Amino acid sequence: MNGNLYAQSTQSLFYSKIDTLYSYSKSGGEKLDSVDFIFSDKHSVLPGGAFNSPYGRLGNDYFNSLEMLNSNYRMQQNIVSKFSALPKLSFNYTFGSYGLQILHTDYYQTFRKNIFLTFMYDRYVTSGMVRRNQLSQDALSIRVLHKGKKSENRVDFKSFIFNRELTGGIVNDSVYTQFGIESANINKLNTTDTLKKYLFETEHFLNLWGDSIMKNGLYLKNSLSLDQRTYRETDDLYNLYSSFRDSSNTVDKIQFSRLDNEIGYLLKSKRFKFSTALNRGYWRFFTLGSQTRTEWDFRSNIVTQLMDNLEMHLKLNVNLIGANFQRNVDLNMIKRGTNFSHIFNAGWNQLLPNPNQRTYFSNTLDFQIDQPELQKNLFFSYQLTSNKKDFSFSIGLKSMQDYYFFDGISWNNQLFSKVGIFYTNLVKTFQWKSLYIQPNLTFTSLSGINQVLPKFDFRGRFFWKKRIFANKMEVLVGTDVYSRSTYNAFSYEDRLALYTISSVQSKVQPILQFDALFAVNIDEFRFYFKAENLNDYTKQQKVFVVKNYPISPSIFRIGFTWDFVN
Repeated sequence: MNGNLYAQSTQSLFYSKIDTLYSYSKSGGEKLDSVDFIFSDKHSVLPGGAFNSPYGRLGNDYFNSLEMLNSNYRMQQNIVSKFSALPKLSFNYTFGSYGLQILHTDYYQTFRKNIFLTFMYDRYVTSGMVRRNQLSQDALSIRVLHKGKKSENRVDFKSFIFNRELTGGIVNDSVYTQFGIESANINKLNTTDTLKKYLFETEHFLNLWGDSIMKNGLYLKNSLSLDQRTYRETDDLYNLYSSFRDSSNTVDKIQFSRLDNEIGYLLKSKRFKFSTALNRGYWRFFTLGSQTRTEWDFRSNIVTQLMDNLEMHLKLNVNLIGANFQRNVDLNMIKRGTNFSHIFNAGWNQLLPNPNQRTYFSNTLDFQIDQPELQKNLFFSYQLTSNKKDFSFSIGLKSMQDYYFFDGISWNNQLFSKVGIFYTNLVKTFQWKSLYIQPNLTFTSLSGINQVLPKFDFRGRFFWKKRIFANKMEVLVGTDVYSRSTYNAFSYEDRLALYTISSVQSKVQPILQFDALFAVNIDEFRFYFKAENLNDYTKQQKVFVVKNYPISPSIFRIGFTWDFVN
């Protein structure tokens, strides 16, 4: 499935649609052939994430991939409240090559049938494939949700801490191909990046009159967020940058804090929901100087059940004061049928660049956009899914105008003033007794910009899966193949923690990768072993997926998932 096609946005306000956990529910997906995908996007030689991972930063969602060019690291956990008759604890652990260790745990408990507790924690550590490229990441999310007859209340807390030693990639591949990536010369010896993100949010609804079906009342939403990033560099900067203030030491700090208060009205029935609100946002951005701004936004949402199997969601957001009249319109329609389901998305927005795009002062960079222009974005996508035959087809179009891209010196909306993206994706599962074949093909075409994404992306899985020992044990043995056509390489700007593109780029050669997978399931316990990129010994060693960063060498991962019900 494509990540940009989803129906979660149609959930009722305050997350009042709650998933139900059963005794057979599994963390990370109930199917055994999904167990290894849980952590597939984690391991990478790349500083900004697993760009070329099979189901990683891009996956087959090339439609939204250019977002990584104008955004920093995001909160990586999505909380969904779940009803559990008994307390439920899930525990996933993986270890592998290059010091890889990944831990995930989540806990769900329901109190008095109307109070829901959700706890999630992730820990990721690796020594990295490139020298001095250590990485650690911690993410914590806690949610308490209360659903009463007259009121609904939600409290969320999220934290995300990311630490990395950066290298700027390897200098060349001459040593790498002979002695391995651990021996290759690197561009930077002493560079670290620390990012901290915190979010505290509450939401409250008071039902003035109505019952469990009909609701009519007021709601209040408050949120406080803090992003803080510190970049340190103690190398000899003479050979790295053309201009700098201090030739031997860099300590760059940015901090973005935002406070939002929103008050609104909600009307909801069995087939219709309408909400409208006024939001006041105040933010402060600090980077050797500070910016502050107060913004007022008008927001409105309509969700309606047009027919028994057809649902529509319309969202409108218009800035009134403080952000050049930013505006955003999203339309989402879902038609669920016995044989097929249809999802249609369309949207249009005009948004300012982020504050850290508009202003940045550091030891080696100094830029400011005095009069930023609105970035225009128009898109639509459609997905057809067969509910009985494991088949899906999707198509998407996107137009981006006056978008700001970093050109190596500053943010520029004239470098690629208008960009068009077209993609189509086809996924099918073929089964013959215990044998499965799952081809996944994506075609992507760009206009107005270099082909920075592969035109053709093929992923296929071939596996044998069967229950043995009186159906007590499920076993899977399979292989994966990934193939991507040539494209122009991104660069990674570690000073800003983002990928960049320029008018002149080097080509990424076609990529072909083979993996092997073995997995076992016994009741609530699942174990897997996966060896990735087994054909690394070929000439593929000289393939660079991002400038200065070669394709991942062969690695292995061993992991298990265990779901406990008290």
